[in-house]
Amino acid sequence: MTVVTKPFSNRIAVVFDFDDTLVQDTVDALLSSLGIDPLKFRQEKIKPLIDKGWDKILARFYALIQESKRQDNKITQEYIAKFGQELAPFDGVTDMFDHLRQRTHELNPKVELEFYLITCGMVEIARHNCMAPNFKAMWGCEFYYGESGGNKGKVCVE
Repeated sequence: MTVVTKPFSNRIAVVFDFDDTLVQDTVDALLSSLGIDPLKFRQEKIKPLIDKGWDKILARFYALIQESKRQDNKITQEYIAKFGQELAPFDGVTDMFDHLRQRTHELNPKVELEFYLITCGMVEIARHNCMAPNFKAMWGCEFYYGESGGNKGKVCVE
């Protein structure tokens, strides 16, 4: 093995986004689960905020918080967890993790493959998804919940 092909480390980190990479857009899917037309919501609730200079991600979360309040705090910690459990990954995604681990091992059994998730979406959905055990760590945006599990109207970024 030449110096050029000699591994510097025995660990490879593969980092994924969540929305539109491993699953469909979670905001659209969440809105649909609440009986809300995602396109109409984006046009009427999110776009006006962006037009006023809001960051796209903050506008999405703010609009979701306002909608949750309008629906008597329906977007709760429990609702998000259940939604994450039911959200189906794109075809082939669940098999991909084992396939990549197996192929890495075949190429070099000394190399450890680790998966990480970074999303500007709701990481709490990913944490409850069937893919969650594959990730060593996950980072993203989260709602802040009160003791009862209801949304307190804040968003934090880990």
